Amino acid sequence: MADPTPAVLLPEVEFVELYNTTEYTINLEDCTYQIGSTEKSMPAYSLGGGEYLILCDEDDVTLFESYGNTLGIASFTLITNGGQTIIIYDTAMNVIDQVTYSDAWYQDSNKEEGGWTLEKIDPTNTCSPQTNWIASNDDNGGTPGEINSVYAVNNDTVSPEILSVSVSASNELTVIFSEPTDTTESLTLSKYDVTPDFGTPIFAMVNPENSNEILIQYAASFAENVNYELTV
Repeated sequence: MADPTPAVLLPEVEFVELYNTTEYTINLEDCTYQIGSTEKSMPAYSLGGGEYLILCDEDDVTLFESYGNTLGIASFTLITNGGQTIIIYDTAMNVIDQVTYSDAWYQDSNKEEGGWTLEKIDPTNTCSPQTNWIASNDDNGGTPGEINSVYAVNNDTVSPEILSVSVSASNELTVIFSEPTDTTESLTLSKYDVTPDFGTPIFAMVNPENSNEILIQYAASFAENVNYELTV
């Protein structure tokens, strides 16, 4: 809920809902919740498999407790109406999930003006951000603490394409894909090979500012005036 005003029937405050898509319990203690450049360490909380959790300011917890599991965060950072990046990190600062949303995702000019949540259509689809989000169609303006009103199977059937590759540091490449990728594949070092004489990288990560970008680093620096070829 980036823009709760004017309210429909939900509390007139901002919140973010988490959903545990796994079958096991996840301990959120010391995980990091980031909005824009602001990071917050999360309190201890065990989120069971298949459960929902409402994140909000600690002063607003009582407003949401009737809707379901609620966790308050001190000085909960305001969510930009027009768009922003929200990231959840584990305790080792690995990205669990992230989204860079836009108010164009509401796909409804009236709901875009406030009071309605953005809902993910298929929570298991991690690679189609814009086509997998839409404004809630629930009469309350959203469904905090329970299955999204727009839930449907929305499989991603189009493979990501590489849009560009650039040298972003002396030993680093930035690979920009057409959409966010499955990190179990895109962060596997053996998936990347640079010739001549570079082979497999030593490190790979998702750019925290843009989930479409993968940063890969090599032990050696790239030489000037040499043509390199990246195979993925």
